[in-house]
Amino acid sequence: MRVGGRRQRRFRRDDLLAFMDEQGVKEKSEAPPITKNGKRAREVVLEDMTLERGDHLCSFYQADSGRLKLSVPFLADGLRKGEVCFLNAGAEARDHILEHLRGALVGVDAAIVGGRLVLSPGHSNGSEMFEYLEARFVAAQTAGGRPMRLVGDMVWALEQGIEIEDLMDFERRYNHGLARRFPIVSLCQYDTRRFSGTAIHEALMCHEDTFSYPLSRFL
Repeated sequence: MRVGGRRQRRFRRDDLLAFMDEQGVKEKSEAPPITKNGKRAREVVLEDMTLERGDHLCSFYQADSGRLKLSVPFLADGLRKGEVCFLNAGAEARDHILEHLRGALVGVDAAIVGGRLVLSPGHSNGSEMFEYLEARFVAAQTAGGRPMRLVGDMVWALEQGIEIEDLMDFERRYNHGLARRFPIVSLCQYDTRRFSGTAIHEALMCHEDTFSYPLSRFL
């Protein structure tokens, strides 16, 4: 309202506070996420992090609900954008993730049938798993060259009977090979109820890209 001969403006306190809150929310929502090199960009966004193609990341959980925290939004966003997504997981983890993925996104089953969401229970040794993924990545790029995403719930390795040393050798080969050769962002998640402290330590060493982001997001 305006008051006095000079028509000075007056505002209600509640209106001003509401306006300030609205502007703060708008500014926060419009600010692009920050990448690991400090640049602002919009590509593969997970929570408020912008991931880079070639990133090979690991996360850890200690409850069944924890396996959904990053995997479901990560895959849902990729499918929504028309990317080719891979889910390597044992039956229990696969079904749990798919159940919640279907709740977050329409058309998940169509994506599976159409080859845009590729499911695998893993293989019995690291070399076979590496060769399988390499062939799948080449096929996906040959078919259209679309960006890719991968979630590996690493309990699959235990269910397939792979020794930890073999699994970590696979992780190292993947980290320096497939993860860098293809336009993919890879997220390996470890159930800390199933893996030893030594295995967790080894996993962190095989996923150095994780240290470029806030580590608390991966726990």
